[in-house]
Amino acid sequence: DTINANQAELINLKRDLTTVQEKLTDQNTRLSSAEATWQMAENLYRTLADQVREHSYDIKDLNR
Repeated sequence: DTINANQAELINLKRDLTTVQEKLTDQNTRLSSAEATWQMAENLYRTLADQVREHSYDIKDLNR
């Protein structure tokens, strides 16, 4: 009985490990996606800030 119980426990542990690995992979994928989104937002912010700066220089030139 002890051997059968240990085998059943081992099967359960393998199943649980597989489940945890799948969830960890999913979380890593989501984290990578979030990091990519954050980098894209930072790049867009820099681009917009540069454009605003250029427009402000153009406005100053027009006012002269």
